[in-house]
Amino acid sequence: MTTDSPVAGPHPPRAHTRRLVGPVVVLLGGVMSLVTVLVLTLLDRVRITRPEELASEVGFGLPFDWVAQQQYSLDPPLPYSASLRSPWEHVTSAQLVPFVVDVVLVWLALVVAWVLLRGLLSRRGAAVS
Repeated sequence: MTTDSPVAGPHPPRAHTRRLVGPVVVLLGGVMSLVTVLVLTLLDRVRITRPEELASEVGFGLPFDWVAQQQYSLDPPLPYSASLRSPWEHVTSAQLVPFVVDVVLVWLALVVAWVLLRGLLSRRGAAVS
């Protein structure tokens, strides 16, 4: 017994699959942007040229500083490239609003890249066909 129904068979219909793609892409984009912001913060370097800059809190995070750390106990030769240090040894604080803004900006950049890539690939597929 055969049927030409699109719902027959072991695979879900395409419409159902397409409905899942949007939320999955949004979720993966959110996770990727969160990981990207955290990694960029760990890799962030701040150039210190005066001792007064170490006496105040040093800010880290890209594109906006959302982690501040007191590194006044350090006495490096200047100029110095400061990076995020152990929070056990240096007083560290974080701000939620700049962190969320960073995550949203990175997420938007990933969405724009996704849309552009899909557009390029669909054009390329149409040109090949």
